[in-house]
Amino acid sequence: MKHLSLPLLAALATTAFADTGTTTPDMVITDTRLSGIPAPLPNNTVLTRDDIVARQATTLADLLQQEAGLTVTTSGGPFTSTGVFLRGSAGKQVLILVDGVRVNDASQGAFDLSLLRADDIERIEIARGPYSAQYGSDAIGGVIQIFTRQSERAEVTVRAGRFNTQEYSAGARAGDSENNLSVRAGYVNSDGFNATLPSNFAYNPDRDGGLAHTAQLSGQTRLSENTRASFHATWKDSTTEFDQGLSDQEFGTAGARLEHDVNAFWHQTLQLGWLHNRLDTDGRGDPWTPYFSRFKTERDSASWLHELLWAEGWQTVAGLDYEDESALSRDLLANHTQFDSRLQSEGAFVTQYARAGIFSGSASLREDDHDSFGRHSTGNVTLSAQVLPTTRLYAGYGSAYRAPSANDLFYPGDPSYCFPFTPGVSCYAGNPNLKPETSRNGEFGVEFRQDGQRIRIGAYRNRVRDLITTSSTFPYPLINDSRATLQGIELDADGRVQRVTWRANIGSQSAEDGEGKDLPRRPQGTFNGLVGVDVTDQINVGTEVHARSTSLDSGQSLGGYTVVNLVAGWKPAPALQLGARLENLGNKMYQEAAGYRTPPRSGYLSATYIWR
Repeated sequence: MKHLSLPLLAALATTAFADTGTTTPDMVITDTRLSGIPAPLPNNTVLTRDDIVARQATTLADLLQQEAGLTVTTSGGPFTSTGVFLRGSAGKQVLILVDGVRVNDASQGAFDLSLLRADDIERIEIARGPYSAQYGSDAIGGVIQIFTRQSERAEVTVRAGRFNTQEYSAGARAGDSENNLSVRAGYVNSDGFNATLPSNFAYNPDRDGGLAHTAQLSGQTRLSENTRASFHATWKDSTTEFDQGLSDQEFGTAGARLEHDVNAFWHQTLQLGWLHNRLDTDGRGDPWTPYFSRFKTERDSASWLHELLWAEGWQTVAGLDYEDESALSRDLLANHTQFDSRLQSEGAFVTQYARAGIFSGSASLREDDHDSFGRHSTGNVTLSAQVLPTTRLYAGYGSAYRAPSANDLFYPGDPSYCFPFTPGVSCYAGNPNLKPETSRNGEFGVEFRQDGQRIRIGAYRNRVRDLITTSSTFPYPLINDSRATLQGIELDADGRVQRVTWRANIGSQSAEDGEGKDLPRRPQGTFNGLVGVDVTDQINVGTEVHARSTSLDSGQSLGGYTVVNLVAGWKPAPALQLGARLENLGNKMYQEAAGYRTPPRSGYLSATYIWR
């Protein structure tokens, strides 16, 4: 590791946390696309609603930044763009799902994590490794699936804290366990803080705040003894301040599922999905190059999945996927459409799971047909062996890919970016002939479990080819002309001893391009620690620590840092839950992205009342 801000032992000594996430559960949904099938490898993580409440988290970034192999970067204030790196893979190479619906933006390729608050979320599953054989494009580094809230009963939450932050959410539910309807609404407003540093070209020493409204609706019903139907919908609109102006965003997802047990051995699921994401960025306050832009994504999707149980320990999952997406880029200042594209893709996959004696494993194959580049095949295999009652060995190998985004393919470039200026020429344009980025990933490891304690040590190596990058030749179009090697070692562990729950992970990674240079915003060393104490049955206290070594961004070296947060919870009555969270206890000044500040010391108080 490079220059961790606190020695590792000091960080371990100061960690305390109220609860921990469940790592490598027996059953997950994201790894296999269906519930009820064992996870192929013990390298996934599940965060439940109990974990989220115990940590008093306010944002999705708060939750993900504590997980092994993940690095979260925020460009300033509480509502500004937030991205994720998973095992060195960029945000465009990490598939994000919300209730099973793909939410990676068609124009930019990545998903902005700031669009979801912790109060919006019921559960998070993180699957590390290549999953294109199950999902198609984008799953080079892994898959993060977010399941939105469904109220169990009527409830209301109020949160307030620094920067004049005010957050309110409420929910209600009608029906029973099989036929029900849940509705939720939320509002958050914050004055924020000065998001940029003087080194930033757009520096303006003002506060950069924002506000957001959220609405969620979900329900399910049993149509017959063998048939169930469910739906979900999330809508969010937000306004964010930045130094040159304002951005306004609409984000919505919806989905419906129809599940049918054909017989005792055959289960099928039909799933429909919809995504809407519109971002208007008003930078007319920029004194040098004023702008006013719009990016919009619309995506319809459908999947038909089949689970077949052949014999004890032998299961097959097969499916068909379809996506129809449109991407719009418009210059609102010039009243000019830069591109308005539509792309379709179809995919078919099959996965075989098997268990015999001490061995278990899987094999997957997938064929995709994409409008921009044609057909592409991917596959993966996994194998694990329970060599001792406490010891499990595992290994996996697979291929993955990322399809070019609409910006990669169709962005027309800009004459003003050319140096020297050349009449009739636009620089940094997209390229409709781009090929997909591809990867080959291998990993192996060992997991120990005994008396409620667990330790996993794993190593991975991911070779990515045909990376989409800017040509070094005028007029600098995008080309497939780069490669990267992403490799590392992960150690994560957790357990419980009486009233103390603990969890820690350490990562050492190397993310280099084809010339051996470090890729931006990837620290070589990471540490996260969570430990907590149940003081009584009603009171818990704890701390979380995350530390990062130095990294590079925009030619700058971003210093390593360690951040310590404190959390506490108190349940004075069965229907009332009080919480407190103190972030950045040491008031550490650090950067996750060059030129942008991160929050100083700040505190938040919350209260939740549940009608019983």
